[in-house]
Amino acid sequence: MLTDAIRTHKVKLTGPSIPESVQSLMSVSGDIPATATTAMLVINSRSGPVLCPFFAKCDGVLLINPTNGSAEFHRHDRLDAKSLCDLILALSPHALVCGFIGETEKQRLRIAGIDIRLGSCSCSIDELVAGLHNLPVA
Repeated sequence: MLTDAIRTHKVKLTGPSIPESVQSLMSVSGDIPATATTAMLVINSRSGPVLCPFFAKCDGVLLINPTNGSAEFHRHDRLDAKSLCDLILALSPHALVCGFIGETEKQRLRIAGIDIRLGSCSCSIDELVAGLHNLPVA
């Protein structure tokens, strides 16, 4: 379903179509509220969206809302860190998962109250969502 979010730019997951990883995120307690939106920096690969290893060179931001089961893809057309920070700030996620983030961008997003986590690009989007609370803080 998250691959569909990349292709169609917006998909709403409901009922039994909500991935187990998103369902588990809904019931997990910790420092990130279970109802919080999470932004993931992604690139589109042949097998679907994957976490992008480079901050400013991602294809876009996948915004996941576990409350209503939606995942929306927001394209990042420019290849600079400032415009990506602007996009992330406009989306107002509670948490951000990325493969790498520079110090300037990290400080800018933290000032806005965004919890930044580092994920492994070898993990699927579903695995990253399910393990969000266990990812290291950037």
